[in-house]
Amino acid sequence: MTAFWSTWRSKFGKKQPSGVVDGQRDERGIADCFANVFSSTCSPNSEAKHAKLRRRFRSRFAQYDDTDICTNRISFEILEVCIAELKKGKAPGCDDLTAEHNACSPHPECVVIITVQYDIYGIYSVVPDTFGVGIATPLVKTWMLIEQVPIIIDV
Repeated sequence: MTAFWSTWRSKFGKKQPSGVVDGQRDERGIADCFANVFSSTCSPNSEAKHAKLRRRFRSRFAQYDDTDICTNRISFEILEVCIAELKKGKAPGCDDLTAEHNACSPHPECVVIITVQYDIYGIYSVVPDTFGVGIATPLVKTWMLIEQVPIIIDV
């Protein structure tokens, strides 16, 4: 990898950041400038349209029926394909696991464990707070008390 950066620097040199953003030079001014830009991207373009969509959402959400929770179960086959098709060469998550940990195909026992765990999430309508942080899958410790204990499956 060092050969790549050597070539890059020989072609493009080392450019130093200007230290000026929108006329601001100090860290506080630059941070405020970024805060203003990003906060404006999160505000509605039209207050009227925003209010209309909010009412529409609340109306539909009030009619939402979550009693039929077992219809969208995750199958072993779908999960196995998803794991096998993870893109190789990507940076690891916070748990230091990459797609390469699964080699060519994931171990069937791991896929079964993950499938059952995801079905439990669906049945109890609970997704642990740590879900999505990495490949580490938080397990439900007890059926009555939804406590979370992470498990890392290293294949």
